[in-house]
Amino acid sequence: MHLAVVTVAAATGLAVTAFGLGWDGSSSEANAAPTARTPAGKAAQADTDLNGDGFADVVFTSAKDGGPDPSGRFLAVVYGTKNGPDPDKRAVFTDKDLGVPADEELDAPYADQPAVADLDDDGNPDILFGASGRVLWGTPDGPQPGKQGKVELPDAGKEYASSAQPVTGDFDGDGHVDLATYDIADDGQSNAIAVLNGPFKRDGSPAATAVRDNPMGDEAFLTSGDANGDKAADLVVHAVGDDEDADSTLLTGGADTDTGLSEKDTRLPEGNQVVFGDFDGDGRRDIAVGNSGIANDEDPDGKKVKGWIDVLYGKDPGKPEKIEGGAPGEGFGVRLATADADGDGVDDLAVQLSAFIPPTSKIQVLHGSSKGLGSKPWRSTKRTTSDRHYAPELLGAGNYDADGNSEIVLVKSPYLDPKSHWWFTEGTDENDAAFTTTDFS
Repeated sequence: MHLAVVTVAAATGLAVTAFGLGWDGSSSEANAAPTARTPAGKAAQADTDLNGDGFADVVFTSAKDGGPDPSGRFLAVVYGTKNGPDPDKRAVFTDKDLGVPADEELDAPYADQPAVADLDDDGNPDILFGASGRVLWGTPDGPQPGKQGKVELPDAGKEYASSAQPVTGDFDGDGHVDLATYDIADDGQSNAIAVLNGPFKRDGSPAATAVRDNPMGDEAFLTSGDANGDKAADLVVHAVGDDEDADSTLLTGGADTDTGLSEKDTRLPEGNQVVFGDFDGDGRRDIAVGNSGIANDEDPDGKKVKGWIDVLYGKDPGKPEKIEGGAPGEGFGVRLATADADGDGVDDLAVQLSAFIPPTSKIQVLHGSSKGLGSKPWRSTKRTTSDRHYAPELLGAGNYDADGNSEIVLVKSPYLDPKSHWWFTEGTDENDAAFTTTDFS
């Protein structure tokens, strides 16, 4: 089973990764730019404005030549405008621009989902990419060549550095962005969780580092966000395995511990992806866990049952509400994104179906209201590629044109094929914006 929870890259092998896209697609304050004022998840979207023009930007990694061994790696920034992301207004950074040796293994091609956060507290968002903790430091005018650096990770020579990129969030609630990563024992068998406290210096050194046990054991992925609305980032730890369902657990932030994370973990329902949002508009954070119902989400011949979503509302998180959808075996819930698609102040939930069955992906939007998420689709749409091998992926959501409505983002991976296609929609068949990356390299 491939986990969709952590990052698109780690979850599916896709190298398409996006800054400016919320790790959970949330449209609420927990997904504003992860600065000292608004701690957030791994790649927050709502206010990820790299050049200070008032519009959220999209950032992703790709390669000139796609496939399992990509070449010509690059990082691209597509700037937002009043009409949404504009591919003609972009910045592209090569390995040379980023100070990355051509033979450095960064994984597909830069490992996991890069993040945007103000790591050094200078007021400018920085870009964190790659499992080794590489950084492109921000400037008032946006990212610039020659501003690269590297975060000082614990025991950087160990193999863990190629397994997962650090995740961002203000875990101790002190107003500075921190990083959570792994500290693997010398035998490689025990993954502890390390929290690197911000602010970071330009030489990459953190203010402090603390370590705690990993509640999920040896292999796990990390992702972060604000699950309870207390302004301190929380950490979700997802187990890795081939079982039908994946275990995950929640460590709340703001605790009186060395790491800022709670000693006690809260197990979440089994599933493929976890997102946060306020789906009933009561001001309390809710959690949605998608479960596609397919034993292996890449196997269209998996068991034929309907997928579902478990919703844990903040008013009563101990009683999850189950929403089924799609046809048996169709994969409802394999991808989730939180988005206020109609701008009414209550989060909606975008759900992907047709899990990994090319060339078409179906998206349904469950409407949020004072009664919670509706059990029937409020909006439905689909996108089709010209490639019979790869279907579009639901990547996240953000308000890229500053109109108050979140745009749902789908993408055909530029890792598998450098001629990727991006769609931005409010859950209808109409695109607010769309572009391809054919000539980006």
